[in-house]
Amino acid sequence: QSVPLVIGQFLEAVDQNTGIVGSTTGSNYYVRILSTIDRELLKTGASVALHKHSNALV
Repeated sequence: QSVPLVIGQFLEAVDQNTGIVGSTTGSNYYVRILSTIDRELLKTGASVALHKHSNALV
């Protein structure tokens, strides 16, 4: 069974491992970015998937 994901919007990178995303609930979160994510694709406004419990960008 897979972990449910939440859709969010990428707002900005803080550093190589963390960023700020806006969730569909209207809140902004400081989140971890998994190492498998291609940083070139992370542009402001991009739709992203977030782990439901940790809010990590997956």
